[in-house]
Amino acid sequence: MTIDKSRLPRTAPLPAFTPVPRERLRHDGWTPERQRGFTLRQAQGNREA
Repeated sequence: MTIDKSRLPRTAPLPAFTPVPRERLRHDGWTPERQRGFTLRQAQGNREA
């Protein structure tokens, strides 16, 4: 999943975020990019994040 930053509101800064390190990588797991996207959607108020 890639975050399209051009679609983000200009007034809301992106939250600082450090992904949780994973012991095992999975193709459907919580990659750093998925963790960032989830956190970003929460910061924007998306209840279905």
